Amino acid sequence: MSHHAVPSKPADDPAFVLPAKMAGLSVPLMGAGIALLVAGVGAGSVLGGRFGMSAYLTAFMYCLTISIG
Repeated sequence: MSHHAVPSKPADDPAFVLPAKMAGLSVPLMGAGIALLVAGVGAGSVLGGRFGMSAYLTAFMYCLTISIG
């Protein structure tokens, strides 16, 4: 097996810094995510608990596998 030396970038490299416009969006996006989560739980309880929990489990596993991969 061949070994290729790939240089790693330090954590303070400018490529890893978000622009100021995007860094300011973290709190509003978090609030929107929480609001959508509450709306999804509400819709799941109206449509039936089994449907809501199966949709939640599917979405959770999708996000989990993306983040692990």
